[in-house]
Amino acid sequence: MDELLQETLAYLQSLSDKLGFILNPDEKTLHRIAAGMAANLSRYGKRYCPCKQHYPLDAALDPVCPCPEFRDEIKRDGHCECHVFWEAAAAAEAKRRPGLLATITCPG
Repeated sequence: MDELLQETLAYLQSLSDKLGFILNPDEKTLHRIAAGMAANLSRYGKRYCPCKQHYPLDAALDPVCPCPEFRDEIKRDGHCECHVFWEAAAAAEAKRRPGLLATITCPG
């Protein structure tokens, strides 16, 4: 699983670079969410979003990361709902507000 986690983190980094976003600066949270994606990749063959998936996963309804709404969420909130992808300014503000990143509630 560690290899899939590293692959998922590399995938997320590549995607954020390509799209002009940054990844969540809280590495613990980022790794937790990426581990959920890696587990879904291992079990179901795709990086389903662990924050938006049904339990049990429903491949017909559950989004693969990045979800179709992530750009709208970033535009609205400065980050996607799962707190994986961030605008640079929003991430800088979150770093200045201690504890904000620790409130992320994605079950992933």
